[in-house]
Amino acid sequence: MTRVVVDTNVLASGVLRLEHPTSLPGRIFQAWIQGHYELIMAEAILAEFRSTMENPYFSLHVPRSVSMEMAERFARLGTWVEVVPPVPKVATHWQDDLVLAAALAGEADYLVTGDSEMLVIGSYGGTSIITVTEFISILDAAGNH
Repeated sequence: MTRVVVDTNVLASGVLRLEHPTSLPGRIFQAWIQGHYELIMAEAILAEFRSTMENPYFSLHVPRSVSMEMAERFARLGTWVEVVPPVPKVATHWQDDLVLAAALAGEADYLVTGDSEMLVIGSYGGTSIITVTEFISILDAAGNH
């Protein structure tokens, strides 16, 4: 099964669009729920997701109960990996280095992100860093609508 790290910006957008499962982040989220890929999860990613959901924009649009429920779902159903130091210093932000380390530890095929600075990296340790649109194309090509 395809192993995927979904960056926090995509996870948060997917939760924001739960009511719109045909949006691109919504489709990625639905594909995971339907078992079309394995979601690699690490403590740093979950912590960043929780922090992001407390941002005023997200807290205004997503009830706290929903964001907490989704964090619990990611924790319960994601495939957990441990990020072990040393963490690479590849990205422009230390939080992104933790995401890259999770992809490496989880032997992820893809890291799906909307972060242009991460996309510039292109790949890391065998993990292709791709956009939401690119991942949707991969899912569609595999017949995972």
